Amino acid sequence: MTFHVERTDYDPQDGFLYYVKFKPMLELDKDEIHARIPVQVCISLSETGDIADLMFEVPKTCRTDHALTFFKVPNDATYVEPRIFVAMPGQNGDTVINAPAKLDLDLAGRIVGMEIHWSPSDHMPVTEEDELKQLQISAADVAERDDQPSTTVVSPPVRRCDT
Repeated sequence: MTFHVERTDYDPQDGFLYYVKFKPMLELDKDEIHARIPVQVCISLSETGDIADLMFEVPKTCRTDHALTFFKVPNDATYVEPRIFVAMPGQNGDTVINAPAKLDLDLAGRIVGMEIHWSPSDHMPVTEEDELKQLQISAADVAERDDQPSTTVVSPPVRRCDT
């Protein structure tokens, strides 16, 4: 059994909204979500923006066998306390990002889904030109510091206590 991922179309102001369904046959209109817990998720995205895999730390209140019910059946998820690792079959990730997410729990306290909000404008990759500019600025800072007299700070000797 694999998890189902839904993704909204890209919105320039809001970015992407992903919803990962961990519970089979979860219908958000019919199955009420009774609790939402904020977490940070690390996701690997493919070239097309699909989720290839994800990892998050399970909140302490959800580290029970009952709360993790839907992660025990699939071979795509691995729980290594305190983290869950999920791989989406057939996907290869190019970019790894951190994003805010919310775990959804049902009335029984089981994790049934996760909402992930990610905006590419918040996490623009560094280009080679940006790196070169940063290196030039750093080199100029070093040259400027070399022109100024330096002060040397001498630390007192450290005494070793053998007990």
